[in-house]
Amino acid sequence: MFRRGSFKLVLTAALALAVSFPAFGSQVANATTPFRVGMSISPFADSQLAAGVKYTDGSMTADDIGELTTMYKNHGANEVFVRVSTDSAYPSVGTNHSLARALERADTAIAASLPLNVELGLWKHYGDFAGQPQPDFSEYPSITLPGAWETLTIGQMVDALEQYGALVAQKFEDKGVTVNVWDLGNEVDFGTAGVSVAPMPGAYESEQGPNWYKAPNAVNPTIGTESVNSLLAMTEPARIAWLETNLWPYEAQLLNAVREGILTVFPDAKFSTHISQSLSGNFAIAFYEAMEDNGFPVDELGFSFFPSAFASSNDSILVFQYAMKAVKAHFAKPIFLAEFAYPSGAMSGTYAAWGNQQKGYLLKPEGQSELLRDLSSWAAALGFSGIRPWAPDLVYGGYGWEPLALFSSNPSSSLTKTAHGTIDSIALGAASPAIDAVPALMDGFENNNFTQIGWTNSGADIQSTYKYEGNYAARFNWSDSITHPLLYGTYFYHDIKVEYARFSPNFTSSQHFIAEWFDGTNWHTLEDISGTFAWEKKTFTLPASAANNVNFQLRFRSSGIGIVNYAYLDSVKVRGTM
Repeated sequence: MFRRGSFKLVLTAALALAVSFPAFGSQVANATTPFRVGMSISPFADSQLAAGVKYTDGSMTADDIGELTTMYKNHGANEVFVRVSTDSAYPSVGTNHSLARALERADTAIAASLPLNVELGLWKHYGDFAGQPQPDFSEYPSITLPGAWETLTIGQMVDALEQYGALVAQKFEDKGVTVNVWDLGNEVDFGTAGVSVAPMPGAYESEQGPNWYKAPNAVNPTIGTESVNSLLAMTEPARIAWLETNLWPYEAQLLNAVREGILTVFPDAKFSTHISQSLSGNFAIAFYEAMEDNGFPVDELGFSFFPSAFASSNDSILVFQYAMKAVKAHFAKPIFLAEFAYPSGAMSGTYAAWGNQQKGYLLKPEGQSELLRDLSSWAAALGFSGIRPWAPDLVYGGYGWEPLALFSSNPSSSLTKTAHGTIDSIALGAASPAIDAVPALMDGFENNNFTQIGWTNSGADIQSTYKYEGNYAARFNWSDSITHPLLYGTYFYHDIKVEYARFSPNFTSSQHFIAEWFDGTNWHTLEDISGTFAWEKKTFTLPASAANNVNFQLRFRSSGIGIVNYAYLDSVKVRGTM
């Protein structure tokens, strides 16, 4: 079963309530290695292909794992991903994350001349932020435990995990595959390898059985007194303080034990992990500091980010940028976006709540493509190591994930799924790094709705007859206006640029279309134009007083007399360097 649903929705809703940002400088790092285009066969690709799904990009059709890998590689992918549970063979429940399947993925990577990105989950079947089940080493006779996992001390767990790391690493070494990065754990915000707080109610009971959670009392009896939900109910400072005191020091020792085992086989190995709380710079910095301070140094800082899942904000991309900028400046290490997806259409079913459109990026294939391209361009400029689109091929079987995948079909019941332009987005974006690639504001009025994007409207409307691009543009009569404050003004931005297109077929010399910006005290005119004018794209570079200004606002208005005459506005963008 696909393990993302109601549990994830609870977390994203909770995290959106309180986001904080530490102060940071303007450091921008340059990548020293190729940007990781982590578009890869997902853990679900085998079941999709077995159901008869075929994937096409217009040039080739893939109906097996090797062909799908080739297709991804043709569009820039430069690694193969595999997620590994402690199941040695295919389990009877859940998705196949077994070591046996992982070694098949190693063969796939070798055949495609690509490195393998290995994630060791450190649970029997599956776990993530919603709960972290224990590992099960019963299928590995060389790893002997003195008792049930929950009865072990931290030292006993460390011994077992180090053996496991070495054993699994040797399996991949025997295959002769190149492993570029070892990801240890999956969304390990609140624990790993069974040393975690109590899970969300019902999490993973279909695989683990009811009441599977066993508090790791021999490690620290305080850990089991809290749960995922109780931690999320805390204020962020209280949550961080509790984790720093009671859980993260032990978690770092466990992750480092696996690292030490792998290093005995791959002495030059690189390591990462990833967390789900990607909208808080403070939380991320505290987590990775705790890992490093307690013995688990990472080479890459990993995060999950699903922007449309944050129901309380259509600015989560901007919040994510603030947080990642803070993290990058603090650690000066590469960041890897380990899980990312954005819808290409309306969401329904399990993921119905994941349909929150972000400003300027429509829930259409072109919106999905533009966002991933822009985000990749920005990430490459900031010094990210790469991006992995999560489950790009999960398109069939009632999961409700298809709009978040990179393929679709019309009708949706068709088993032949065609790639969106998004399949090229990471490679295209990374090839053109630009720190201002993701605008602070972008609106072409394609929602046919001012308030959804955050405009305050006085009299203007949206129509489809005249437009610069797309299907809609804003229309102004004799005294209409629209005003936008952005999320935090231009906080953290400098080198502000305003772009828009405007047109009037019938304004007279006494009728004016005016564009202006606000510095917190005064309005400043960008342009005041009267009479008729053709569609034209305008770009203005604002003075320094517009930068890092929480009071910044943008306004467009009309002035004059003549109720049957109109001006039109389209393709509004505010850009800046973070």
